Amino acid sequence: MEEVLLSLPKPIEVWKCSGIDEAIKTCEDNKDRTVWVYLEITTDEVLAQSDIKTLKEIKPDLLSIMPIMDKKEDVLSERRPEEKGFENLFTEYYEHTRGAKPSEALQSLLGSILNDEVDHETDQTEDQWIEQLYRDTDN
Repeated sequence: MEEVLLSLPKPIEVWKCSGIDEAIKTCEDNKDRTVWVYLEITTDEVLAQSDIKTLKEIKPDLLSIMPIMDKKEDVLSERRPEEKGFENLFTEYYEHTRGAKPSEALQSLLGSILNDEVDHETDQTEDQWIEQLYRDTDN
């Protein structure tokens, strides 16, 4: 086996940014430089695919885009689950498993689903629902 030394036509750099906006600006400011880049973005949210696409379009020489989750506090609190609403439980679970807060769009979608469920549940009283159930099983 023979060792071959490769000349590196482009240097490799690590760019550390605080947030997606700073990352986009840094890529725009350096888009004409011929360097390979490992990009680290400190954030408290999951990076959107559209943001990743934008970064790669601006700076095609990105080798890696790594979100560094900014954990300011432990998301699992001491309160009992029965004392929290479903949306809070979902948010805590999402933060715990993904290391970031769910996006506003995801929270809004969850809220609309939950509100839709509540609307359907409250259309009938419990007695009406039971009567309907018995009528359906008799047929």
